[in-house]
Amino acid sequence: MTNPPSRSKQKKAPAPAEPPPRAYRPRSMAVLLPRISTPVFRKQSPAAVQVMTDWPDIVGPNLAASTVPRRLYGGTLTVACSGPVAMELQHLAPAVIARINTTCGHGVVKRLKMVQDLTVTPRPPTQA
Repeated sequence: MTNPPSRSKQKKAPAPAEPPPRAYRPRSMAVLLPRISTPVFRKQSPAAVQVMTDWPDIVGPNLAASTVPRRLYGGTLTVACSGPVAMELQHLAPAVIARINTTCGHGVVKRLKMVQDLTVTPRPPTQA
């Protein structure tokens, strides 16, 4: 005949910690930005984001209409494009790399890797 366990022996949840002190005065953006930007930059470098957003300005409207930068890792920029455009891009690679490094900083891109992707459809160039 064992006695049922008493309720007093059950573990209680720990008391909630005190909330962090609040600052009711304006804060500098320099203090707040690292907390926000660090996790984002772990996923993708600022140079990769700049290449992807400035792609039409870097390669021109004709190439930008039929190519898409996919990934920048270890100095290699992976670009998705169709077969004929890949050949053209291969011939223009030194000039494209030079333009990217001029825009984003020296040594950001060392080589281009072309990936044939049928989902990239040619778009008409944008009118500026």
